[in-house]
Amino acid sequence: MCSSDLLNFAGEQWLTNPVQLSGTAANTAPQLNVSTLHQNFGSVTVNSVSTAALTLTNTGGSNLSLADVSIKGDAFSESQTSLPPSIPAGGTAMFSVTFAPKAAGKYLGSVVISSNDPDNPTTRVDLEGIATNQEVGNLSATPAALSFNNVKVGSSTSSI
Repeated sequence: MCSSDLLNFAGEQWLTNPVQLSGTAANTAPQLNVSTLHQNFGSVTVNSVSTAALTLTNTGGSNLSLADVSIKGDAFSESQTSLPPSIPAGGTAMFSVTFAPKAAGKYLGSVVISSNDPDNPTTRVDLEGIATNQEVGNLSATPAALSFNNVKVGSSTSSI
């Protein structure tokens, strides 16, 4: 909230111009801000694990109490992260979510955070991941090593 007004000094002959005053009131209520409201784990190989960190920030002016944090959806769970019962004004806390699919397919879920944020007492983070039977993210080269011996600067060579 922003407000402004004029300050006049009655009876002061030497002061001909009023003084302009303005101010902004700070938010004193707690306010939850989550680093993302949609976490996409992408493609993950069946029977493997992918973890994502969510940052919870209290951008308000008083302590943010975390009443409940729940995870919904097959293959999604909380990593062994312990959230504090409250986050001080301007403070942050980390929360990790794990995607560990046991069968191929598309998975949807959510993290639901209940707090004393008066504007958003319930905050939802959507979760998404795709499980595949093919290995994801493994790169290999054949042969595993190449030797070029000594090569003069500015020239080129090849290896068989």
